[in-house]
Amino acid sequence: MADIADIAAERIEKTIHAGLSLIPHYQGKSLTHCLECASEIPQARQTALPGVGLCVYCQQIREARNQ
Repeated sequence: MADIADIAAERIEKTIHAGLSLIPHYQGKSLTHCLECASEIPQARQTALPGVGLCVYCQQIREARNQ
């Protein structure tokens, strides 16, 4: 069973990820792995979208949620 510290750490991590996702781009270098699912972001996507932080799949999910 998770204790309060585990629950708090989980919430903090989700909050940080949510906040980072609001930044349009990471001002420069793209990430190599998706912030949401940790899968590798293809080099072509990193080059095409400087500062990208999400894989295509997670980006599509986020856009669908925001509509």
